[in-house]
Amino acid sequence: MGQGEGYRDYIKWDPATSEDLKTELGPFQIEFGVHRDSAALAAVEAAEISLEAATFARKLVRQQAVFSLAVQGLGVREIARQLSLSKSEVGRIMRQIRPDENGRPVRRSSLTPAPSVMQPARELIRRLWGHQ
Repeated sequence: MGQGEGYRDYIKWDPATSEDLKTELGPFQIEFGVHRDSAALAAVEAAEISLEAATFARKLVRQQAVFSLAVQGLGVREIARQLSLSKSEVGRIMRQIRPDENGRPVRRSSLTPAPSVMQPARELIRRLWGHQ
């Protein structure tokens, strides 16, 4: 969508490949950016923001999940098993965030994304936890 047909001329498609499959697979081909020079910088910058948002969300969601299980009384070994994380990773997270006497997280360091990443990260985190 929004992509000129020119990029398809550069791809060596199997003759049996349907037009629908070409449309579906097109964005995954290295040739997809052909004839879109003016969009290159914006595409790279948007990809960087998406990566930063995903990296931030991954770290925060892991902390949230570990904290959630820790306040339920689970130990490091069980949390690691449930979340498919190593025990050392869970231990690191537990040292970074621990519940205070009221059960609220106490962080050793603040986790705040860059302003350009804030909205995409917020949306991703909400989606990962099943919030609308």
